[in-house]
Amino acid sequence: MPKQLPKSPPTKRRKIASPSWQRSELKRFLAKNAGDSLLNSKTVFLANREEKRQLDQIIEAYLWRGIVKALVGSSIQVSEAQGGFPASLIRDESKNYTTRSLTFVLEDPDRPFSPGEGPPWFCRGSIECSMLDYMTSFEFFAHFPMGFDLRKIIELLSDPMFVGYPPNLSVEPRGDEAHIMVISFSGGSGAGWGLRSYEEAAEELGQKVRKNLEVIEAMYQLERDYTSERWFQELQEALREAYQAY
Repeated sequence: MPKQLPKSPPTKRRKIASPSWQRSELKRFLAKNAGDSLLNSKTVFLANREEKRQLDQIIEAYLWRGIVKALVGSSIQVSEAQGGFPASLIRDESKNYTTRSLTFVLEDPDRPFSPGEGPPWFCRGSIECSMLDYMTSFEFFAHFPMGFDLRKIIELLSDPMFVGYPPNLSVEPRGDEAHIMVISFSGGSGAGWGLRSYEEAAEELGQKVRKNLEVIEAMYQLERDYTSERWFQELQEALREAYQAY
């Protein structure tokens, strides 16, 4: 259990950091890459180690907890997170300020992803967090058989509720010979820590996860009968709730 963090982000109260960490990180980078014949052509990216530690705590203690809470009671889980918080998935981001990110994939353990198989959907989420602000985003890929009604495909692509982040259509292989149509949806939001607390950010992220769970359920219902007007309308409504941008 990570150490509890203050509820009010300390951004405005922090003193200006000493530049010593930049020098030590640069020395560390040069020593680590001393034997690299292309070192002279490399771009050096430095990040504050202490802030990285704090950001990892924020992600684990608050934002990750929001994801876990939203998945309670669902068969859907986070890939590679069966042992708990997937700390190995956290990465540095090349931003103006020290930023850490966590990208995660929702999966159905009863229908694992594999070449040519798997569920009729793919959903990926991302968290970016700095000491100043945060951003969360999702991508959802809805899979349809090649014989699916093209009028419905066009209806989804031209839906005015998605005009801010319009969906994209692609045709992708599914197995050795078959193909599928894939419509991808995306969206994201965030705020400065002065406008939103860690708890509020976690609750907002949990709501996004729950909305994607509703899209997943609608995809499963439609998969049972791709000609069903009812299940198509329910899918469209679930997608609007999760990815509306107008």
